Amino acid sequence: MFASYFTEGQDLSNAGVLRRIALTTNIDAATVDAVLSDGLGAAEVRAAQQHASMTVAGGIPQLEIGKMTVSGAQPRYVIERALLQAAGDRAPQRLSRHAISRRVAGRHGS
Repeated sequence: MFASYFTEGQDLSNAGVLRRIALTTNIDAATVDAVLSDGLGAAEVRAAQQHASMTVAGGIPQLEIGKMTVSGAQPRYVIERALLQAAGDRAPQRLSRHAISRRVAGRHGS
C-alpha cells in the first residue's frame, strides 16, 4: 500500500485502486468487496480512530506498551520502563535510567 501511494502515486481514496491492491495480498475477493461496499470492519476502524484521538497522538512513533502510551522520540530508559511495567515488574515511576538499564541487563545476563 505504501509503495502504491508513495512510489506509484496511486489514489488510495479510490475503491477500485484499494481493491486491486488488496487482491495482491492473501485477502479473498469476497472479504475485500465486503469491506469496500458493505463497510465490514468500519466499526473497528472508528473505534481505533477514537482511541487514537483520545490518547492525543502527539508524535511519531506512538507506541502502546501495556497500559502506557509512549509518544514521539524518547530516551531508551522510557521504553525500558514501559516494557518492565507491561511485563508485570512495577518499576517505580522515578527510577533512574541507569537503574533501569542495570535491571534490564541483569535479566539478560549482560
